[in-house]
Amino acid sequence: MPTIWGVYPLYYNFPYNGSEGARPNSLILDQVGDLFGTTEGCGGGGGGGGGTVFELDHNGNNFKTLYAFGRSGGPNRLLMDAAGSLYGTTGGGAYNHGSAFKLTPGSSGWTYMTCTISREAQMAEVHRRY
Repeated sequence: MPTIWGVYPLYYNFPYNGSEGARPNSLILDQVGDLFGTTEGCGGGGGGGGGTVFELDHNGNNFKTLYAFGRSGGPNRLLMDAAGSLYGTTGGGAYNHGSAFKLTPGSSGWTYMTCTISREAQMAEVHRRY
């Protein structure tokens, strides 16, 4: 396995063209040692350059883009529940106030669901708190 400066093993090297995401910024580990993470930008497969959620197996092989986001805002950190579903937030969304998302694994791939926070809901929350 290649190393970084001869010290740390290099698990995965993102392509220079950004086709699999750019600037990875979050990693979590599942029960079998596979890595899940997010990137801040780019992402192929019809994505709009807003980042990705990806999976990399415990050997550093079999990289998979699970979801590519549009330009409105990419993913932040991830959480995983006991069933293996991934949860996260984005910076953009339909009203540019962010959104929460869930990726659920299934036999035919991953299913993406989102909840966008509207300005009206945000204002109602502000008024309720004060």
